[in-house]
Amino acid sequence: MILNIILIVCLVLLIVFFRCCKCQTQKRYAKEVQTKEKRIKYLEQAVERIAFRYRQEARLNETKSKFMFMVAHDLRQPLTAVQGYTTMLLEDSKDEQEKKILHTLERSAAHMGVLLSDLVDASISASGHLKINPYKFVYNKLVDEICAQYDILAQKKGVVLHRINYPEDIEIYADRERLAQVLNNLVANAIKFTSEGGSVEISYHVEGDHIRTFIRDNGKGIVHVDRVKIFEKFNQAESLDDEHKSLGWGLGLSIAQDIIEAHKGVIWSQSAGLGKGTLFWFSLPLNLSNTTATAENKK
Repeated sequence: MILNIILIVCLVLLIVFFRCCKCQTQKRYAKEVQTKEKRIKYLEQAVERIAFRYRQEARLNETKSKFMFMVAHDLRQPLTAVQGYTTMLLEDSKDEQEKKILHTLERSAAHMGVLLSDLVDASISASGHLKINPYKFVYNKLVDEICAQYDILAQKKGVVLHRINYPEDIEIYADRERLAQVLNNLVANAIKFTSEGGSVEISYHVEGDHIRTFIRDNGKGIVHVDRVKIFEKFNQAESLDDEHKSLGWGLGLSIAQDIIEAHKGVIWSQSAGLGKGTLFWFSLPLNLSNTTATAENKK
C-alpha cells in the first residue's frame, strides 16, 4: 500500500516536472522566435535604409553629372567668342605690350577650354555614355604625333623627352582620338611634374594580343596614400603645391581610366615615393572588336 502511494506520488511529480520543462521549453522557443523576428525586422530596416541612401546617392550623382555637363556646355559658347575675338585682335595688333596681354588671354582661354572639355567628358563618363568609335590605325604614328606635340614644351622646361622606337608598325583597332586624349594627359603630367634637367620616357611593346604603353619620369613621384586614390574623380594629390593644383580639376586621370576601361584595357601607376619619379602604364587589346565578340559569346 505504501509502495503504491510512493509510486503514485513519484508519477505525479514526474508529470509535473515534464510539464514544467515543456512550459519552459515553449517559453524559450517563443523568446528565440521573437528575438529572430526582431533581428530579421532590424536587418530588413537596415537594408531598406541602405537602399534608400543608395538611391539618394545615385540621384545626387546624376544631378551632379547633369550640372557639370550644363555648366561646361553653356560656358563653351562665350568662351569660343572670347577665343575668336582674341585671335582677331592679335592679328590686327601692332603694339607689343598689347600683344603680350592678348597672348596671355589666349593661353588662359585655351586652358579654360581644356578644363571645360574635362568636365564634359567626366559627366558623360559618370552617366555611362562614354562613346568609343574604333577603327584601324598605326599606333606608332600616334605616339610620334604626341611626342612631336610635347617636344617643344619639354625643351622649354629643360626636360628631355625620350621616345623608344618600336622596330615595326603596330596596327590596332581602337578609338584613335580617345587614346590620343589618354597619351596627352599622361605625357603632359609627366612633363609638368618633372623638374628642369629631368627626363620623360615613352615606350611600348606588344605582348600576345595586347599592346602595353609606358610613360616614365624621374620627377616629383607619388606618395602611397595619393597613389591609392589617384584615379578618383576630382582627386588631386595632397603632396602637390597650390600652383599645380590650380592647373586642373583632378579629372584627367579619371577620364583616362574610363577611356582605357572602355577599350577593355587596364591602367595603373607605380612610384617609389616623393622625388623618385612615376611610371604610368596601360594595356590594350590590339583588336577591340575581337575582345567585344569574345565577351558577347561568353554571355
